[in-house]
Amino acid sequence: MTDLVTERTAPPHGQEAPLSPRVAPERVPMLAPARRGTGSWTTRVTRAPHQRAPLVWLLGATGGAGVSMLEASLAYAGDAQRRWPSLVGYSAALDSPLVVIVTRTHMSGLHAAHNLLLQHASAATPTGVQLVGVVTVADTDRPLSSPVAARRAVVESLAADLDARAWRLGWIEPWRSLTTDDVAVWSPDYRVPEDKQHRRDPSRTPPTPVRELAAELLTAATTAARSATASGRGKPSTRKEST
Repeated sequence: MTDLVTERTAPPHGQEAPLSPRVAPERVPMLAPARRGTGSWTTRVTRAPHQRAPLVWLLGATGGAGVSMLEASLAYAGDAQRRWPSLVGYSAALDSPLVVIVTRTHMSGLHAAHNLLLQHASAATPTGVQLVGVVTVADTDRPLSSPVAARRAVVESLAADLDARAWRLGWIEPWRSLTTDDVAVWSPDYRVPEDKQHRRDPSRTPPTPVRELAAELLTAATTAARSATASGRGKPSTRKEST
């Protein structure tokens, strides 16, 4: 998109680069003030000792957004624990800069997701962070009310203005009876079992909507990473971000 700002103008020697919006102000009626959105890590994102470094961070807009189940289901994803990663880049010493916002499809969740998008649009997130997209996770098996559906459309529209994707994950009934330790894990080399009984078992086979989301999200993330490294935007930043 022609009006997206992908690079900062170099400041005079000894001065810090000013914040500049990642999307033209006229495209975002209300740019987020610093008090909105969420904070950032001042260290690398904390993760379990056995956990591999994720390719993508899942940033929950609120508690209960569905991050835990998605993290357990996607082998390449990690929980950002509701803070933006800060020490980011494409080396083993840094966290991945790729972020996907996750929210439930209720008004509180969508409002919080909108604030996160506004925060990123106004360049109030750590330098180097790449927003891959937004996942809205159904909070019920019933259709959305008109106001909630309209709010989701606003969130998805703003994501598009930021050159990010939007995915919708419907209600996953089998997840109600599973813990994060029980769900089947999707990885790039995953193959659906031939056995019908195994295919129907959510502890052995991720539900079809989850498999589709996993594949599409991985494609979007790897495309974003390749684009950034090819353009030189994958280099780490020395700029300190506020929390």
